[in-house]
Amino acid sequence: MKEKLETVVDENDAFEVPAESETDPVGTSTSEPVPAVIKPTVPDPESWSYMGVDSTAVIDIAIVSVDDDDDDQTAVTAWMGQSRKLKKGQKLPTEQLIGTGIELIRGISADANRLINEANKNFADRAIAIGQICLKLKDLIRGSEKPWGAWSEENLPFIAKRNREKYMLIGSRPDCWPFSFLGVDRLEMICSVTKGMEGQDRIGDLLRKYSIPFENDAEVNMSEFKSMIDAAINNEQLVKSGLTINFNLVTNIINLGVDFDKALIRRLKDINDCGGDPEALLQKISLTGGREDMDVTLEKRMQDFNHLTNRLLKTLDFIIGDQDQLVKIDRETFRLLLEKLVSIQDLGILNGEEGKAE
Repeated sequence: MKEKLETVVDENDAFEVPAESETDPVGTSTSEPVPAVIKPTVPDPESWSYMGVDSTAVIDIAIVSVDDDDDDQTAVTAWMGQSRKLKKGQKLPTEQLIGTGIELIRGISADANRLINEANKNFADRAIAIGQICLKLKDLIRGSEKPWGAWSEENLPFIAKRNREKYMLIGSRPDCWPFSFLGVDRLEMICSVTKGMEGQDRIGDLLRKYSIPFENDAEVNMSEFKSMIDAAINNEQLVKSGLTINFNLVTNIINLGVDFDKALIRRLKDINDCGGDPEALLQKISLTGGREDMDVTLEKRMQDFNHLTNRLLKTLDFIIGDQDQLVKIDRETFRLLLEKLVSIQDLGILNGEEGKAE
């Protein structure tokens, strides 16, 4: 249905090598036996949600796993065998074993990343297909007694409403289909931020806007490409929130693993609304490697004070205009607020006359 996209996988893209178990020189596990589960716990969330009813047999997974893992496991077993106890007088080739071990990890990580990227693409391709079918079904039942929402709940109970909406969105956007390797969630986000754009190639226009290179037959470093896409998505969200931030700074923040979630965007907007510089906060986050220091925390408190005070002033104006609202004010809360404001005023630093004298 679509051209196959060949990708070069960044070895550090997604896969993390699990901690090594304790083993003896020949690779036999010496860890304690796992106790029986007495009380079941809530399972960890999976990387991908099921599209609908899952009928996959365990044997199907086992067969695929054996086919995929044979070569890697053979190489690992051979490497572990080289570290067995040597005969008297023999010397363990430590440096060589270390180098080989590093290369094994590099290769297994690359294989795992490729599988993750392929799984993302396969999942998204099927999500797009489901979305197209849903769109056609919606058109076919048009004019029937039941609206689409009720009809789909009744006839497609195995597809969650949120997933159905997501699949229909990406299924309606042919310009996102060549990027199915990005996965369903990124496709949904990139479709959402380009929703208001004109033209048939809105995602291509977005890539050109941010100078993100891409060709269907080109080799793409997945890690770098995803970071650039994430930066473009987040920058568009900032623009829609009325914030103009240097795109290189946004890219740096994304590369540090900082998420431009609603909380961060709200903080940046508060700074901007109070006459501050939102880029200053991002610069500090960038300088601290994605962590916030004490100065940032103190600055945030002052930004919160100014923002909340502005909101309080608007609320007070509303109450003055509609005095029936006075009965809703808690007297003790009002008294404490007034005391605090008087205490701050008594400090003198906010006195208008003093400010003019300086």
